[in-house]
Amino acid sequence: MYSEEDVERLEMVLRLTRELGVNLAGVEVILSCARRWSKCSAEMEEAIIELRGELEREIARREEARNALVPVRRITVKRGE
Repeated sequence: MYSEEDVERLEMVLRLTRELGVNLAGVEVILSCARRWSKCSAEMEEAIIELRGELEREIARREEARNALVPVRRITVKRGE
């Protein structure tokens, strides 16, 4: 009873050792790097989704402000002056 992920990992180990001649220590390093890459990729995808949501909310907020009866202007204060 192996998961699809387990089978894919075993296939990669076989490919690395048999076809590419990588020793088991090298396989361990490669698999570790692949896991870290996968984790970072998932985190980046989450961040992108969150930023897209923020961007959509900001665009909607600006559209609402543009369509208001009284124009709304944001005042910026410069520090040190």
